Amino acid sequence: MALKRLLNETTNVAAEMSAAEISKELVAAGALQIATQYRNGQISGLSWSMMVRGHEAFFAMPARVDGVFNYFLDRNKTVLTPQRKQELRDKAQRVAWRHLYRWVQAQVAMIRTGMMEPAEPFIPFVTIPGNNQTLFEAFAETRGLPMPEQPQ
Repeated sequence: MALKRLLNETTNVAAEMSAAEISKELVAAGALQIATQYRNGQISGLSWSMMVRGHEAFFAMPARVDGVFNYFLDRNKTVLTPQRKQELRDKAQRVAWRHLYRWVQAQVAMIRTGMMEPAEPFIPFVTIPGNNQTLFEAFAETRGLPMPEQPQ
């Protein structure tokens, strides 16, 4: 099966520019503060807080560049030079961040039109109090939501 071209695959927009655009969208959706994470000198994610029904909640959204990079590698049928691999990694970085930007842009449009409450589309990225795990990560790890404790 041939792998298709990805949405935004030809983007030349730097990851940092996409992250700045995401930050602007998050502020429009009600973000109170935004921080940028870096790993090995590369932008790797954003975290922010916003109000959810009167309570401040914290969110963490990683840019999972490795998935895009592996997609590009899988499409290649030749041995890649280290230079070409780096070019593909750089491209994956740009494309992954552009995907996040377009996704956030769509979520904020739904908030603006009243289709969703502020913060609602970002709930998978809300962090569990007491650790840095997101709701999605906790859900995936336990294969479901934890059952509430029963009173004794």
